[in-house]
Amino acid sequence: MHEDEHTESKATVQRQFDFEGIDPSMAVVQTLAEATEQPPLQVETLFDYIDPDALDTLLRSSGHGDFEPVTSVVFSIEERTVTVGCDGFVVVAGP
Repeated sequence: MHEDEHTESKATVQRQFDFEGIDPSMAVVQTLAEATEQPPLQVETLFDYIDPDALDTLLRSSGHGDFEPVTSVVFSIEERTVTVGCDGFVVVAGP
């Protein structure tokens, strides 16, 4: 691995999850933990930035029921940008 590749992988972490088996909010916590190189229990509390239950509901019910289809949700946690897609992709980008 080249040094540039290593630096890039720390700045942006992208993972794909099956939202039938894991809540989108938990997928965010796992990806943030990897991006910040911390255990998941030490990651910032999502409630300080976004409602985890609302995030789960939006991404799991996308295109069903009373909700308009949601393809992704983007929000910031500290200096990082988190993008969560209804396709299971979670991207954490930042310093």
